[in-house]
Amino acid sequence: MKDLPKTKEEAKLERYGCWAGHPKGNPFNEKCCAAHIMTTGRGALPAQCGRSPGHGPEKLYCKTHADEFFPGETATWYKTGSSYDWEIKEVQVCAETDKFIKIVSESSQAESRSTLKVSGYDRYWRTRKQAVAHLLDRAKRGLESAKRSVVDLENRIKTLK
Repeated sequence: MKDLPKTKEEAKLERYGCWAGHPKGNPFNEKCCAAHIMTTGRGALPAQCGRSPGHGPEKLYCKTHADEFFPGETATWYKTGSSYDWEIKEVQVCAETDKFIKIVSESSQAESRSTLKVSGYDRYWRTRKQAVAHLLDRAKRGLESAKRSVVDLENRIKTLK
């Protein structure tokens, strides 16, 4: 199998749909996945995958081909938990959409699960710095809330006297 393009420069050099009747093929279309496929039906021909890109190296591939050709490539993200949890945990992310990330299981590379980037309990961050900033902001908001509660209680005590 031919090496798959991993950069936009490599993809721009690719020719799709080359065959005896069309030896020069077609140039890379940036609006489509960079994978080479065979069309279905009678007289199958080589072509460029027509799905929207946005996954894999430099977001050149559709989700299906990115998972198929690059399953082992992951990035480290950082997870912060609920308001009672102040721990930052590292997780391995193998795919991402606007709202979801796909987390690789610690026990097996083959197992993975999709989760919201921001849920009621957990939040996922690209960098440790972002995760720490989130926890600091949450601590500041908690401290301000506690100060307001103390002032409110003091005022209630004064009215009782």
